[in-house]
Amino acid sequence: MKRVFLKVCTITALMLNLTLAHAAFLSFTESETDSITTLEVGETVSLSFGIFDLADTEDLAGYNINLAISGASALLNSAISIAPSIFDSSPVTDTSNAINLLGFSFAFDFSNQADGFLLGEFVFTAASLGSTTISVSDAELSDPFGFSLASSGYSATINVIDPSIPQVSAPPIAVLAPFLALALICRERFGS
Repeated sequence: MKRVFLKVCTITALMLNLTLAHAAFLSFTESETDSITTLEVGETVSLSFGIFDLADTEDLAGYNINLAISGASALLNSAISIAPSIFDSSPVTDTSNAINLLGFSFAFDFSNQADGFLLGEFVFTAASLGSTTISVSDAELSDPFGFSLASSGYSATINVIDPSIPQVSAPPIAVLAPFLALALICRERFGS
């Protein structure tokens, strides 16, 4: 009887540990990757931001997410909340270098909540050559009982280029090999 009890306790502890180790992710894509967009000066891009991979046992009832904007190559034109209607979300507050998303729900039943959904949409205009990065600087997520939910965050980068300037890439080694061989032969023959 003791052995069965110990096995049940061990399995329960392992299951709790696995459940606690899970973390939803905040991203500009629906995958656990950073987003990279390339624009020309004057073009605009719309970036959607959301939470994804909520576990079946996780219900999101509130969020307070701060996004930091670094670099001035792409300028924020607009930021709107597109959270599901279950959330009372405040208007998105934005400045030239930060965006805040805030929402909460007093719903009683979260059984139909999706595993992932969008929270905000942001429109940027490419203003000058360079890059701008939008990253999660702080995120507070909670379940209906006020307990924190773990999460990880992924960034979006907007690279602004000038199409009249050719993009330089490293030449393949096959192109350089004959020149390297010639240099070695010359060095051997004529000394250094």
